[in-house]
Amino acid sequence: MTPALTSRTTWRTRRTRTRAQIATVCAILVAVGIATWTHLTRAKSGPSVGSEAVDFALPVASGPEDSFRLADHRGTPVVIEVFASWCGYCQRATSVLASASQARRSLPVRFVGVSVDDTIATAGSAAESWGIPYEVAWDDGRVTLAYDISMLPTVIVVDGEGRVAHVGNGAPDAEDLEDWLADVGAQRVD
Repeated sequence: MTPALTSRTTWRTRRTRTRAQIATVCAILVAVGIATWTHLTRAKSGPSVGSEAVDFALPVASGPEDSFRLADHRGTPVVIEVFASWCGYCQRATSVLASASQARRSLPVRFVGVSVDDTIATAGSAAESWGIPYEVAWDDGRVTLAYDISMLPTVIVVDGEGRVAHVGNGAPDAEDLEDWLADVGAQRVD
């Protein structure tokens, strides 16, 4: 091998290694950027804590009443789960909420599911098949828009004065939900 050929081969090898290193760094930066963007957008689903909860009236897909109106429950904390029947995390959240809704508390709490499914019938079917023990209302998009919902499930706790006390994205764990309810004066007593 001649010296000129060896130096050309070494130069090409270095250039290839440098390009590979640059490509690796770029790939890492893109992955970090996507992860950061995903985290930031997920954390923003729902209304601002401390804000006045927007009143709404929705038809009930499953429950004893024909409609659910948030303002009718002023003076009582309300837990709202915004969900869809096709959402696996929503089903997990519902089981945590269902358990919490059955517990004895120092203060009454109203639980309501707000389904964003395409039809009220689909919302009712989800309530039945998931065994949801509280009312499920059907949203035609107005509540989702008013509450700035961008992720399912979103769990919102409204205090007795009608203010948003807590907002959770994804399926809450039972301890967090109990802490949120204690914050609005509805501790578990059993």
